[in-house]
Amino acid sequence: MERFNLKSPLKMNILILKFGGLWPEDSLKSCCYTGYAIISFIFIVMSHNLSQIINVYYIYDQLETLTASIVVMLTEFMGMIKFCLFHKNIKTVKGLMRKLESDLFQPKNTNQRVILQEFLDSWKKIYVIFSISAGMTLLLWGLYPIIDKSYKEKNLPFIAWYPYNYKISPNYELTYFYQIIANYFIAFTNQNIDAFISALLMYIAAQCELLCDDLKNLDHNTIKNFILCIKRHQAILSFTEETNVFISIMSFGQFATSVIAICMTMFQLTVVAPLTPEFYTLVCCQSAVFTQVFVYCWFGNEVIIKSGNIPFCAYESAWMNSSRELKNNLIFFVRRSQKPIKLRAVNFFGLSLETFTAILRTSWSYFALLRQINK
Repeated sequence: MERFNLKSPLKMNILILKFGGLWPEDSLKSCCYTGYAIISFIFIVMSHNLSQIINVYYIYDQLETLTASIVVMLTEFMGMIKFCLFHKNIKTVKGLMRKLESDLFQPKNTNQRVILQEFLDSWKKIYVIFSISAGMTLLLWGLYPIIDKSYKEKNLPFIAWYPYNYKISPNYELTYFYQIIANYFIAFTNQNIDAFISALLMYIAAQCELLCDDLKNLDHNTIKNFILCIKRHQAILSFTEETNVFISIMSFGQFATSVIAICMTMFQLTVVAPLTPEFYTLVCCQSAVFTQVFVYCWFGNEVIIKSGNIPFCAYESAWMNSSRELKNNLIFFVRRSQKPIKLRAVNFFGLSLETFTAILRTSWSYFALLRQINK
């Protein structure tokens, strides 16, 4: 059977990460690429975040302006942290990509190819929705000074501090252009890191489903097929462990910042005029933040569900007529696989829909507090 290219859905994702300086090639060009990554990080990511952080000092007593600034600042600051962590763990990431090419992760029949394709299609749909919501948010934010004609007063799309007078030409035009470039660079790098992480979770859930299919159709006349199931299960556990080490800190930071970002965006929606460009911008921003944290929790929850089915599928196989040796091994396998696979954020939060609802509840509590303070 023709090999299934498991990395093909990630081509666009990896291309954007390459553009962001996060996917170095193992070649002589790596030094030049590292230089490009460092320059991009310092002059685009770090300097833009620093200008917004400094500006908080000048607006800390203006609640509405402060909350609007924090929504953007937190998202971009978390993007900077992810940039550093992804670059630090690039060897682990490429190791995971090589593991996807192993024979153990390949579908063994037409039915398994269909199962795998369904998982890939679901990830693609969420990736497209995520990209559209992020792109619409950035477009509306970038055009906001033009739409409400505040550009005549030299207002920038994002509130920030600069060590020069940006309200004179050509400083204003150059700063405006710099903010647009910086925010698109940070946002799409951040979004594609999240999409890449959700793809890793999707692959784990898909492999658990393929293992279930192997177990259901296990030929008990030979122990060789069962040994292949055990090896596949071990490969899944190894892949999951490496993935969890890679995403642990990033997912924890994403959950923490998402709570504040959702809360602040909801507060902003209550203080702006409805059906205005600013209102629609905040709606797109809120949907992007929702999707950003949802992809972690949804695919993490899929891993829990699919891995929890493994012992049941083993029991459903035709084990009654098998040898005593295989029956004994099957008992050990069922006992070993009874605990579902769970990915955790620094051992504080599990990646599940339960965590997603907890994030929404916490955000609502903080939003209610902000509303009370504002009143």
